[in-house]
Parts: sequence; C-alpha cells; structure tokens
Amino acid sequence: MKANDLRELVRASRKARVRGHGQTRTVECPYCGEMFKRSILSHLRKNHQKKWQRWRKDMVEMYNEGFSTMGIARECHMLFTWGVIEKEIIKLAEESDLVLEPQLNREIKKWKDGQEIQRTTVWKFVKRGTWAVHEGRYRGNFPPQVPNNIIRRYTSKKEIVLDPFVGGGTTLIESWLLGRKSIGLDISPHAISISRKRITDMVERAPNGTLDPAFKPLIYEGDARDLEFIKDGSVDLICTQPPYLNALKYTDKNPNDLSHLKNKEDFCREFREVGKEMFRVLKEGRICAVQIGDVRKNKGFVPLGFLILNELLSIGFQVKDIVVKLQYADRSSAFYKNLDNLLIAHEYIFVMNKPFKSLIKSKKHDAE
Repeated sequence: MKANDLRELVRASRKARVRGHGQTRTVECPYCGEMFKRSILSHLRKNHQKKWQRWRKDMVEMYNEGFSTMGIARECHMLFTWGVIEKEIIKLAEESDLVLEPQLNREIKKWKDGQEIQRTTVWKFVKRGTWAVHEGRYRGNFPPQVPNNIIRRYTSKKEIVLDPFVGGGTTLIESWLLGRKSIGLDISPHAISISRKRITDMVERAPNGTLDPAFKPLIYEGDARDLEFIKDGSVDLICTQPPYLNALKYTDKNPNDLSHLKNKEDFCREFREVGKEMFRVLKEGRICAVQIGDVRKNKGFVPLGFLILNELLSIGFQVKDIVVKLQYADRSSAFYKNLDNLLIAHEYIFVMNKPFKSLIKSKKHDAE
C-alpha cells in the first residue's frame, strides 16, 4: 500500500534528512532546516504547531485506511518511532472522539494455522502469525502463536476463555477459530474499537462453516481489577498480556490505566487486584497464562516478570510451567539513547494453576 503523496506528513517528511544512528542520529526539520539530535518531535510541537496538527490527522487517516504504525513510520522516513505514532493516534482519538476502525487491506490466504504445538519451555516465533484477521497493528499485542498454543493445550471445544487485557483481540480471534467461547475486556477504547472491528472482519470475510456463530466473542470496555460481571469459577482458561509498567501507554490520560504506572511497587499493588479477580473467576484446577516482560527504567533493569510471578503466587496460583519466549529485534532501536545495555530479547509466559480447594485445605492441615 502506498500513501497519498498529497498528505502533508508524506510530502514534508521526504524533505527531512536523517543521518546517523542511535546517539549519533540527527534529523533536519523540513520547514526551517534546523538540525536536531535524534528527534524533531518537540521542535514540531513548539514551532510548527499547525503543521504538526496536520501530521497527526494524517496519521489517524492513514491508520484507518490500513497502514500499521510501522508502515506510517516508514512513510515519514522514520522521523519517529512507531510507538510515538501510536501514542499520537490514541491521543488525537481521545481528544476528538474519533473512532479508530482500521481497514484490513490484505487477502486472507488461510483461516487456521497448521503449526505443531510447542513442546519445550522455550518458544521461538520468528514471524508473527498472519492467518485469518490477525495482524500486529495494536502495538504490544502478543503473536497469535501464543494463545493458539495455550488454548489448544489447556482447553477443549466450547469452553470459555478470558482475556482481561484484550488489546487488539488476538486471544478472542484465536478462541473463535478454535471453537471456544471467549470474553475480552480492556480499559482502552482504542483496543475495544480494534477488537470489535477484527471480529466484524471475521464475520464478513470468513468462508461458510469456518466460524460457529454461537461462539462469537463478547467484548467489554472495563477495568481488569473489576470483573464483577463474570461469575465465580466460571472461566476455563485465562490467557492475557498486561502492560509492562509504562513501557507502552495504551490510553492518553486515563488515571485507571495500569500502563500509566511507572513505579514497580504501584504497578505490582494494582496488578495484585487483577490477579485476585482472575483467581476468583477461574475454575478450580484450570490454567491462567500471563505473558510479561522485564523492562529498563532510568538505565536500570526492572525484573518485572519475577515481581509479577511473586504476586500471582501470593494470591494462590501455583506454577505449572514457565515459558521463555524469544523476542526479536526492536525496529525502534535507532532512537535509543543508551546503547550500553543489552537489548532485552525475552519475555515470560507464566502458566499458573488454580488449585482445588481440597488441595489448599490439605496443605494448611499439613503445615499445622
């Protein structure tokens, strides 16, 4: 797909010269010719406000036409990371009540993946799966290979799958394709809009007999810390990926969004409430699978995965398996300020079991 050459974003960015990489990167402003280290974002906001507003509108229009945030970044010659572009799209949508409903502008060649189920504790997916309506447009979404493996291994047909951080709907899409019922929740209107659009795409484009209408996913806008609309012990599987502190902010200003928490203590405290709700709604003996990664903050390393594992254990979950998922090159590395540290190239999938009450009572009795 090619961008419209008449867009201000596309025309102007072609005039901006980018030199160097990482700490040596410099960018020339296409309007005044001034040079800046690494980024011209602040300069555009301050000195070319009208032009910048036009750029932002172009980003939203391109996004809804089917461009990914990485695709938009390429069209503007990588003046910004795709994370910056997504942040601006979300911010403008929230400011102006725009509905983000990106088009799926590609041919669907297959509706189900024929991959073998993973059999070790190291998972390696070089390319994100693109069968059915799956795509990586919603930044931070895990690849569909993850819920595909989790759902196939730990559930049977017609059972209920929950994703309380539904993002772009990856878990819901895969649940429906595999003949499971599913419930998706997210605090981000952006996420809900994209998830609903993808489910609509499935309804409109799937060949007859591919999908059972009785298993069409249920999608709600809400807070993962409050799942009161779901009954105790009614869910067969939880498969989800929460924010990694504030590494990616999924809303612009929502104070209840966990992705705005930059302090690990605050994040763990609030995630504990999420964990309690997940424990409550999950059936005894069933699986809760959480993908989480470590992060760097202020040039330091935050072992977020271990911290979240401790929270899940403290709630009552038991470890069944711990998977290390390999994470491939981050295309935003050209913008990194600190290149002294190793790039984080792994994530965890904690496969946790909710024990039977009888087992919990037995352990308490033994301890006494």
